[in-house]
Amino acid sequence: MYKRPILIIFTCIFILGYIYFGCYCRLTYAEYVRDDEPKEPKIFERNDDTIRIITSESEIEKYKKDPVRTQKIIEVKEDHIVVHRFYKLWEATCQHVAHDEWTEFKIFNNGDEVVNGSSCITYHQFPEESYDPNNHTWGEWNLIETKEPTDTEEGYKKYERTCTRGKGYWATRGECGAKDYKIEFIDSNDISAQFEEPPSSVAEGDKVVVGVNIKSSYDIELTNVPFEWELTKKNGEAVTATFTGHADVGEGNIETIPAKGERILYASFNMPDSDVNIKFEINKDGTTPPEAELENNVLETVITSALSINTVGNFNLDYNVLSKEVRFPLANGRSITARLSAPRGSLSGYAWGALNIYNKSTDLYKGFENKALNVNESAGTITKYPIINATIHRKDATYDSSTNSYDNPTESKWLDGPASKTASGKISFGGTAYANYKYTVTKTKEDGSKTTETRTGTTSAAFNSGTDTKTITTKIYNGKPTIPAKTFENKIDYNTSNSLQKSLFWTSEPYKLDAVRWMCYEREDASLYGWTAVPGRYKRIFTQQNSGTIKWATISTMKNDYSRSREDVRG
Repeated sequence: MYKRPILIIFTCIFILGYIYFGCYCRLTYAEYVRDDEPKEPKIFERNDDTIRIITSESEIEKYKKDPVRTQKIIEVKEDHIVVHRFYKLWEATCQHVAHDEWTEFKIFNNGDEVVNGSSCITYHQFPEESYDPNNHTWGEWNLIETKEPTDTEEGYKKYERTCTRGKGYWATRGECGAKDYKIEFIDSNDISAQFEEPPSSVAEGDKVVVGVNIKSSYDIELTNVPFEWELTKKNGEAVTATFTGHADVGEGNIETIPAKGERILYASFNMPDSDVNIKFEINKDGTTPPEAELENNVLETVITSALSINTVGNFNLDYNVLSKEVRFPLANGRSITARLSAPRGSLSGYAWGALNIYNKSTDLYKGFENKALNVNESAGTITKYPIINATIHRKDATYDSSTNSYDNPTESKWLDGPASKTASGKISFGGTAYANYKYTVTKTKEDGSKTTETRTGTTSAAFNSGTDTKTITTKIYNGKPTIPAKTFENKIDYNTSNSLQKSLFWTSEPYKLDAVRWMCYEREDASLYGWTAVPGRYKRIFTQQNSGTIKWATISTMKNDYSRSREDVRG
């Protein structure tokens, strides 16, 4: 009797469930591969039909631009759902084809989500032909052969490295075994000179030290090797310098250079207000000792002068201003620049460093702290335009440390006036930017042919340094100790015997009253706000003109007052 309705209900539930999972659990692609072992993901085998292999070129390009969908609903629970979320498309290597990777998450009804299970799940894989035999994971370089140089031949060191990508994580071809080689040539009978990371730019007035490292590959000690420094300004004028290291002159001979040894020379000077050209030569004629390769015997560089920027300006606090907000460009808006340049070759990558700004008047500029503007631009000319925000208070701008006095009526602190007090607010700045550079050197091989080698170094450049000085003038007026009393009339007008009205004038009694004044605060746009009643410095005695009027009038005459008495007597 009840079987038919039960069957109908069961059928409806089944249909609704099918519709629900069809809408929310659309696994329209192949099943995923789980990571069954914690440290070794399941390796794809060509006969594994759970992975969809992408074949056509158009399909590959489409997949790269839009990897199917970013999230798949796998399972729906009462308090959470399980999803696979797209993580990454792995490019093909020498060991595996390109494939996608998905991560499994549990997303709870309250919005929380956690990683659940394997993070190495894949749905799509490129075909066998997509292996990239040139995409290796190289190991460390290992020295496998050394040939020492002779008088006529350069030596060299030969290195080998091997591809380390092996099985696991979709590696299906076993160990790669690919090898790579490089050769480093050992110079023979050569003197080379190299700057010790010279700066690109230095602030005017700062001390500059330039070092040159000299290396010899000769098997014997060298003596009396000639060298010369040349330091000149942009206009050709010589720069006064001090020379130290293994020689204390700007031109002469290095007494000895040990066999396969080094020497270091320094030139130091104070940076002028001009660029400085630096040239260094050693054994420039190639005769002492005899030397064939002279290209690395000459060094040249230019150090630019980061000129000082010292600017001035003014701020005023009017008589009624308690504090003033200020906003101004540092150095009056002039560009503060560090000019990076490569001593040789070219700059590479991004620069780093900072322009440092220091509040030298923390007792005046409130709300502004020392800060550093970091450098993260491409290497080259770095320019900064800092903006300063601070507040100047009347109390601070009028403080006298010798008397510990200041003007601040809100605290009942007053200075005599009318007057003006000035204070000096200073903010200094300076800093350094750094960058890498790369250059090539030419080497001669055993067969006499030339080869080049790329080397890298680091250079620096100073920002313009200086001081921004503002003169802060505060106007002061807190009234006079005494004010001349006003004279009022003390008299009687129309004071005659026949006048029926008299006018009286006299000075009132004195009233002692506290005085107040209204002061305010000033925004950076010069608008005023926060008007406040503050105590006046002096109490004042106030009087005024009092006046009165006396009028004469007859209210009752004697005739009227005695008329009744007379009538009574007569009666």
